[in-house]
Amino acid sequence: MILSDKIIKHRKLKGWSQEELAEKMGVSRQAVSKWESAQTVPDIEKIIALSELFEVSTDYLLKDSIDISTVSEQNTTPDTDKRLVSKNDAITYIEERRKASWRIATATYLCILSPITLLLLGGASDTGVITMTESGVGVLGLVALFLFVIVAIPLYILCGIRNEPYKFLENSSDFSLDIAAAEMIHTKLAEFRRTYTVCNIVATCICVFSPVPLIIGAFSAREFLVVILLCVTITTAGIGVFIFILAGVRQASMQRLLSKGEFAPKEKKKSGIRETVGLVYWLVLTAIYLGWGFIGNAWHINWCIFAIGGVLFAAIMAILDLVIKKMK
Repeated sequence: MILSDKIIKHRKLKGWSQEELAEKMGVSRQAVSKWESAQTVPDIEKIIALSELFEVSTDYLLKDSIDISTVSEQNTTPDTDKRLVSKNDAITYIEERRKASWRIATATYLCILSPITLLLLGGASDTGVITMTESGVGVLGLVALFLFVIVAIPLYILCGIRNEPYKFLENSSDFSLDIAAAEMIHTKLAEFRRTYTVCNIVATCICVFSPVPLIIGAFSAREFLVVILLCVTITTAGIGVFIFILAGVRQASMQRLLSKGEFAPKEKKKSGIRETVGLVYWLVLTAIYLGWGFIGNAWHINWCIFAIGGVLFAAIMAILDLVIKKMK
């Protein structure tokens, strides 16, 4: 494959038009058109810039004999000390993670929905819609909550079991991709980019607008209506989270194989710190939520902990990134 063909191929893999590539390169669209039609050849500075944009080596661009083996940031040539991931292995892993994305998203959604029965029963009892003792409401509500969680837990466990054969992929130094696998994954990642972007936009909009029913309910004097609208808010926000997970797990599976994004070697340490802080943060927040709910019987209001916690989490992660960057 000659240079002009490689420029065309990798421009399309990135999903860029000639105008977009020209803008990133600081040249005219006509210049890019001439490169791709082999009328002219980029100078060495432009070759280096292209290699950085396409995430390939300059040797790969300049030498016709070098194939896709240098496309990935990791070494995709066979290594006796590494496990070689073939194209079929990669396809199997990506498909397994696609199925896992549905399980993880469903399990998470069930956990989000788990307190709804308790909220509805409590609201109905307090407003006289149903006649039931406070202890009866608590028992039925908690039973429903635990049933949701009991269904969710096996889904999480199943995902962990099905992912066990691929644990070696957690460390990019333990495996290498063969040429066909690297090319296939890059193509799939490029094709999925649009879906991933659309899913994130839709999920963000759903989460941002999910409190609207609750805001509308705030103007109502009917307490049970407010509880119902709160449940609608929780359900809607859960749908947004469901979509985020669905797209995110699939994107991560391909990035992990290519050691790109958060799975790039230079991002590993940063990602590990973020995951640890995030895990501790959400565990503490959940403990506060449950403690306030059980001890203070504040299920009607303690949901706001997660709304406030979500905003604070973004701020904490931003500060953490600055601290990590300064330490480096």
